Amino acid sequence: MIRTGKWFTQKISTIINPFVSHCSKTGKMTGIRNDLKRSRFFFPIMGLMAIVWFLIRVVPKPDRAAYPCQRAALGIGGGFLAYVLIFLSSFSLAQKIRRHFAVSMVIASITVCGLFGGIASVITDTLHAETAVVALAPPEGVNQPIGQARGIHPGRVVWVQDFDATSWDGEKGLWWDEENTDQQIVETMFSKALLSLTGENADSAAWDALFRYHNKANKRGEQGYQKDETIVIKLNCNTDGTPGERGKKKGHASTQVVYALVKQLIEEAGVPGANIILTDPSRHIGNPIYDKIRSNPKPDYQRIVFAGKEDRDVPQYIYAEPDMDCPIYFDMPDGN
Repeated sequence: MIRTGKWFTQKISTIINPFVSHCSKTGKMTGIRNDLKRSRFFFPIMGLMAIVWFLIRVVPKPDRAAYPCQRAALGIGGGFLAYVLIFLSSFSLAQKIRRHFAVSMVIASITVCGLFGGIASVITDTLHAETAVVALAPPEGVNQPIGQARGIHPGRVVWVQDFDATSWDGEKGLWWDEENTDQQIVETMFSKALLSLTGENADSAAWDALFRYHNKANKRGEQGYQKDETIVIKLNCNTDGTPGERGKKKGHASTQVVYALVKQLIEEAGVPGANIILTDPSRHIGNPIYDKIRSNPKPDYQRIVFAGKEDRDVPQYIYAEPDMDCPIYFDMPDGN
């Protein structure tokens, strides 16, 4: 769709430019040139081309009518047909014909408009039918959560959205590159989510509330973070197939979000960097996350531990060795 749209736009621009005038400052098209005799043929040619292009592209596959280039063609073609009808109705010969063949003229006009409009209507209906979303009807009913609500505010779920956080065009660079994701906006979003989840007014107070709730829920007393406690963060690095690498343009833990979390723990929650472990025991932690955190020269950031499926000859990166003396048993779907 993108290639076709670009090709169509380039071809149309090549054809149009000789016939139109442009603003000297903005370069935008301002109208059709009247100093060229061939300009009188410009609009009819464009109208016919638009109609032909629309029919060739859309009739075999109706959902193409939603493409920007086809919408433009529909507008140009429809405008041309309207122009033809108005022109014929005012032309002296047409007036004579209309006096003798009034009924035929009306029928022909209605047929032309109806044909083009009917095609557009059918295509629109087809698109609506194909894109209709079936309303979900959960068996438990609407707004009837399943299970027991948990959390510092039981059942509360928060989310934050900011379209300025990312700017990747899908082609230049990769989505996790610094120039494609705004670290400051991501950190602001992280803070908003944290405050909304806890109901606190400051990040430090929010972390303290979370730690107190966690410790109390696990029968450790209502106390905040203790300096000898280790924080282990399980990342999802499924696309990091080889050491230091990560699958291009695939989903995985966001470099900027991981950094925002680490920064919050160190600078707001008071967790020493040496007590923070970032891990995915069955995967490698790719360079984007590792390099991003290690680029901060502060001691706490330099002491953070990275634990992956294999040891690497780089600082603070270790093998996530399993503890064979502490097995975990769980039921498999087949009953084992």
